Amino acid sequence: MPHRATVYTVEVHQRGDRDDTKPLGDIDEAGMYLGDYLQAVLSGGFTAENLDKTKTAQVAGAQITGDDLQVIMTHGQSGVSADIVDEEGSVRAQRRTVDTERVRCGVLFRLPRAQSRGWMAVHLNGGHSVKGLLAGGLIPHFQAQFPDLILEIRPFVAVPVIKEAVEQNKIANVRLVKLGKPSDIADSRHWVEEGEFAKIQLRISPAERTKRLLGGLAAKAIGGDDAARRQIVRFDGMEFDEAKIEVVFDDGAHRTFNIERPGAGHAFSEDIQLDTAPPAGEPTTESIFAELDRVLLDVM
Repeated sequence: MPHRATVYTVEVHQRGDRDDTKPLGDIDEAGMYLGDYLQAVLSGGFTAENLDKTKTAQVAGAQITGDDLQVIMTHGQSGVSADIVDEEGSVRAQRRTVDTERVRCGVLFRLPRAQSRGWMAVHLNGGHSVKGLLAGGLIPHFQAQFPDLILEIRPFVAVPVIKEAVEQNKIANVRLVKLGKPSDIADSRHWVEEGEFAKIQLRISPAERTKRLLGGLAAKAIGGDDAARRQIVRFDGMEFDEAKIEVVFDDGAHRTFNIERPGAGHAFSEDIQLDTAPPAGEPTTESIFAELDRVLLDVM
């Protein structure tokens, strides 16, 4: 699964009055900058976990640069047993249900002091996202610190980006992806071992006359129109889990936007390209924040 980024808006408003938003550089009328508050909280050993304690999010570092707060986190997951094999298929180790898999993720807050709207770009690493745990830990802490204020983190819908691609006829292809156990996908048991996941991908290069129609549906789906989303992810009677829409711009840049099932937890995301460092191949900090910055620049 590729690395992806999702974008959210960040605002602080008066409790009971969403229109009364506060400048991020002075959220409490006493000079408190939201970035300073978040850095203090996240740098103080911040940890969040789900109800059954099988998923955790921990902060490895948080620093402010200008109006940006750069945060490196780890997403931990336990409760699964598995063999860990090398590239030749030999078992290197066994993961027990009590063991925790920790995946490195980045979060970039952009919080202009003179404005009342900020941004948060979250790095999804192999499907692991810290957003839910991060927001679930930050918001109650904020409410305890500022009982008269509300910290609101909401998904941002980048419809203008898709609309621009549609208007310029830049859609190159669409890939429909379905994941599941062989028993859940007809005929897949002939190709996939029982107990493993099957992955079906269908790549479609739409005719010129259908690109605008497809783009219009994509814009509606990203905007929250579930009927449009269902039209995109269905093909020949099969409903796929996500649609990956690849766009090619005039400068040759390829961008892939993902439209997923609402149950997947993130209805819109964009693929990002990261550099990795040996020996483990983890994404580098520099490339994480460079790509999150690029995504934010596109939508701001």
